[in-house]
Amino acid sequence: MPYIIEFIGVPGSGKTFSSLKLESLLRSEASKVISYAEFSSGDVNFFRIIKKMISTFKFIIRSPREFIGLGSLIFSNEYKSKLIVWSILINYSHLLDFLNKCRYESSPAVVEQGIFQIGWPLIYYSTDKEPSLKVFYRLIDNAIKHIDPSLYILVCITPPEIVLAKRMRKRNLSDLNIRESMASLELLYSSIKGLRSVSGMIFLSNDGSDSSNEKTNTIILDLVKSNGQKKNHYSCDK
Repeated sequence: MPYIIEFIGVPGSGKTFSSLKLESLLRSEASKVISYAEFSSGDVNFFRIIKKMISTFKFIIRSPREFIGLGSLIFSNEYKSKLIVWSILINYSHLLDFLNKCRYESSPAVVEQGIFQIGWPLIYYSTDKEPSLKVFYRLIDNAIKHIDPSLYILVCITPPEIVLAKRMRKRNLSDLNIRESMASLELLYSSIKGLRSVSGMIFLSNDGSDSSNEKTNTIILDLVKSNGQKKNHYSCDK
């Protein structure tokens, strides 16, 4: 099983930019990179939706009780929009499909919004944070069967508030509360690091700047090249 590198952060923090930059670097050093962006892409949004619906259907067929149980758990919590709940369930199914694909590959995989990022909308859009965390823990307990934590790298991107505000305006994300968004991310990140089930996972953090991304990417490249021999916990200076 290869290294899987996932980026988490609030919308507009630079997850996609950072992941594409890492993909480019890894491709210059390795023959192949498994890209979640390519796995879930399509020429138009319609085809991306179809891909995710197919993954959801495969999940239902493969594990109907698991799907119903997780779906019921997600819907049991109160959220600001039911559409958010459906998108979380569908994206979760698609991510499990991607993780299953990675199990049979040897090349590193890059995910700009992965299985742990799902915790952000669960927390941010919920009316009660504590139950939303319990839902998140259950989803991770299920997903952990598909990954090797010692080969999983989680990069948390936390730009300065002034930079984040500018990026959000550029992406027309004015409906999001910046401080509440960051508070939800901090709660998510600390909760992930406290999980026993992810013991051995590598945690990195950066501020989304070019220099910080470069430091993070250097560590990741070193880990990937070492072929899984280095399993220490690193932390980049923000």
